[in-house]
Amino acid sequence: MGHVELALIGVGSLRFGPSILASLPHLNPGPNWTLRLFDTDLERLDLMDRLARLLLIADEIGPRIVSTDEIDDATQQVQLAIVSIGGNTAYRYWNPAPRIDRTSGTSLPSATPVSLEVWFQSQPQEGRVLAPAREGDPIEREARIRTLWSEFGRRLLGTARVLNLSPELADIDADHVLDWPVPPLVEQKSAVPHQILRWIRGEDRVEPFIDSMANSPVVEWLRRQVDPLT
Repeated sequence: MGHVELALIGVGSLRFGPSILASLPHLNPGPNWTLRLFDTDLERLDLMDRLARLLLIADEIGPRIVSTDEIDDATQQVQLAIVSIGGNTAYRYWNPAPRIDRTSGTSLPSATPVSLEVWFQSQPQEGRVLAPAREGDPIEREARIRTLWSEFGRRLLGTARVLNLSPELADIDADHVLDWPVPPLVEQKSAVPHQILRWIRGEDRVEPFIDSMANSPVVEWLRRQVDPLT
């Protein structure tokens, strides 16, 4: 069985990360997969790493998961990449926050009462084709995102198949470009980390969210790419 190397670039995005990760169980990734998670927001990266392990590893069997904020580590031997670089990821790449040593066992924040069920389970099964960023979008934000993408593009283009979900990168030379999933409302977005923590703690069942991604565009794209590799 062939090996699959998949990179998720910008996985810390609260819009993109959970839906992409919840799509992956439908591909049944096993030990022949390596999943590389990249983000420059280390707290978000840690959260998505925990979610990925919850969704994909059972009884210590599952894909190898590598989480990193280093571009070279994220792109090493990658065959497939899903790009969801947002303003936060780009800003932190060029303006890195100080690294903080955290001791284990600290209490997690209380969950908020805002329900994400409607947003998580009502995503369209098809993404519309991305249009370039709207007039009036902050030029500095788009410039940061494009400059960060250039660091990835020179490593990935020509060697990896790329699915791009970033609106600011609608015109890049990717294999497929989609506007998916639907952005959450402000109050929903602020509740996403707390919902992920509830899943990780076992306070809420994550299975309905996984089921809602069974026919997501990410699943369909990955199936087409993975079959020739395995």
